Amino acid sequence: MTRWTGCRHVYATLLTCTGLLHALAAPAAPAAPAAPAAPTAQEKIDWVRANRDEFFFWSRYEDLLANPAEFPKPLSFYNPNVLVDGEQKGELPRAQAERRSISPEAWQKAVDWAFPRNTHALLVMRDGVVEYEKWADGFHPGQMLPVRSFTKTLSSLLIGIAIGEGRIRSIDEPVGRYLGEWRDDPRGAITIRQFLTMSSGLAGLDRSRAGGPDSLIVRLTDGADVHKAALAFPRVAEPDTVFGLNQVDSQILGMVVERATGKPFATYLSEKLWRPIGAGPATLNVDARGQARTLCCTRSALSDWLRVGQLIAQQGRWDGVQVIPAAYVAEMLKPSKINPYKGLHLWLGWKPGTAEVRGPDGRTLQMPTQKPYLVEDMAYLMGGGFMTTWISPSQRLVILRWGFEPPEALPWDNSAVPNFILADLLKRPP
Repeated sequence: MTRWTGCRHVYATLLTCTGLLHALAAPAAPAAPAAPAAPTAQEKIDWVRANRDEFFFWSRYEDLLANPAEFPKPLSFYNPNVLVDGEQKGELPRAQAERRSISPEAWQKAVDWAFPRNTHALLVMRDGVVEYEKWADGFHPGQMLPVRSFTKTLSSLLIGIAIGEGRIRSIDEPVGRYLGEWRDDPRGAITIRQFLTMSSGLAGLDRSRAGGPDSLIVRLTDGADVHKAALAFPRVAEPDTVFGLNQVDSQILGMVVERATGKPFATYLSEKLWRPIGAGPATLNVDARGQARTLCCTRSALSDWLRVGQLIAQQGRWDGVQVIPAAYVAEMLKPSKINPYKGLHLWLGWKPGTAEVRGPDGRTLQMPTQKPYLVEDMAYLMGGGFMTTWISPSQRLVILRWGFEPPEALPWDNSAVPNFILADLLKRPP
């Protein structure tokens, strides 16, 4: 019996014992012995506790098989989770119509382009004031929504804070200084910077789930022990020689934050970032042990990500307090060694007057973009389904689009929405 089928057998047995799977059996013959007594509620609980990891994994994996489409995922996909305490100090201010710096015509162009492309929320903030917002039916301000890979940028921001506190010396330190499991392992020599720029050289660049439940990616994204899964990824290339959207890089960074600070990721996030910027409550996906999965799947109000964007645009300052060292934020916004469109776990825009950069396989190294951005300092957070928070520090501008993959007939262009707004501010054609 293979490990896969063996585990599935354990899971099926477990579900039977917990009353979640109904046995399909033919009527018993007259001479058959009496069926054993049904397990008591306490026996069911004890069974789940004894088989916690396999129960956790197969529950998530079965949910994954039942919901193969990437978007939208059922809420069960984001469970279990841990609360990130916020300290919301009122809603973000809204601009009166006569005080808006962006014209209604430019806003309408952005809306008309975005909403047919499966957009459910679009918000524009300038100088810390929300000038426009539009919500599709069923969505509203304050609603807790999943933002997928926006989560990745949180690790970078927290590493910057930890550097400011002296808990991490430099992003050029080897991760083995914080991950004891890799202290004498070649992977321990990979630097924090190389993980931040997604050029670690670890396996998983293709993000393939080939191999089913035994694949490294599946164990990382759905397994019962995300730390064990992350530490199992082998090195397949020299660091700084290949770029890829590697999920494990983000998870390793979250582990570095926890080891350097001595605090759970959610606690450090709440104390040092979320509460200082006045964000509301949020949730982080965790594994069976309560360990944060820092590669994906935060849920929060979208206004909290406008706050994050504004914090970056303000060089790490919020209400006069330097939350993140300004030098670190400046480093986040610099092109990385092998991908000019990637900073420190933050995307950078295609600059005016420059050619697109493509990798050896011919693919562009950024998100789908038909035209350069109209400003040189565009940066953005990107989640699955082209969820995007665009940030232009020079224009004091933050734009957020939340939604899913557009229909095939309407391809995505990541510079379209911000360029409609920027063209109006700069008095230039989009």
